[in-house]
Amino acid sequence: MALGRYEQGFYLVDRDLDTASADDVVLAFVHGAMDRSAAFLRAMRRFRGRPQLAYDRRGYGRSIEVGVAGDFGDHVDDLFTLVGARPVMVVGHSAGAVVALAAAAARPDQVVGVAAFEPPTPWVPWWPRGGRPVLDIAPEVAAENFMVDMIGEVHWNDLPPGTRDERRREGPALQADIAQLEAGAVVDVSHIVAPVVVGYGTATASRHVRAAKEVAEGLARSELFVVEGAGHGAHMSHVAEFGDFVQQAITLSGAHPAG
Repeated sequence: MALGRYEQGFYLVDRDLDTASADDVVLAFVHGAMDRSAAFLRAMRRFRGRPQLAYDRRGYGRSIEVGVAGDFGDHVDDLFTLVGARPVMVVGHSAGAVVALAAAAARPDQVVGVAAFEPPTPWVPWWPRGGRPVLDIAPEVAAENFMVDMIGEVHWNDLPPGTRDERRREGPALQADIAQLEAGAVVDVSHIVAPVVVGYGTATASRHVRAAKEVAEGLARSELFVVEGAGHGAHMSHVAEFGDFVQQAITLSGAHPAG
């Protein structure tokens, strides 16, 4: 696995992209809010022999200098900038799952399948509001609050000061993600023709379970995949099961291994 490569300003990790043919299906991993490509590294080992990539989305991690997206269309464009013209199977987690679905709607001729794990749908009327504010506070405070909610205050305080500063710098990207998701439907799943596997964990928030089921119901061709005992971060906590989830999407799409 090559590490530390930059492409068009984006930090990415990849395997076998340089040797892949134009017809080989690329397995592309897209992370969610306040996350980064490194979260997928263990899951990617499962798929050695396939051309793969994962990248830090704009505004996050080592792609922070790319700036903040104007809308989710920018994230879709970024994905295809890195994939090029090759066919792609997109694996997305959380907000990255929304990017994956939007990519499938935008490029039905190129996206052969999607694995969408717990795509949030804050634009629907029932999505719960409240909790700690994100959009009307300083970006660095929003990022810190988000991280504390995810990993707990003890673990946050145990992080090196430089790491905490790096995460705070991702606040503008976090706020852009949330503002765009809350502003209106980012993707109309009825426009997606590629097969999609939608996943969720049994220990996740009820809103994620309901959203996953509703997204699956709205798709022309879909299957649900349930990870027992997993919360929202199943791509890191339940790596083997997350790999099974991705494999189910590969099988449904018919994207056979290269070679």
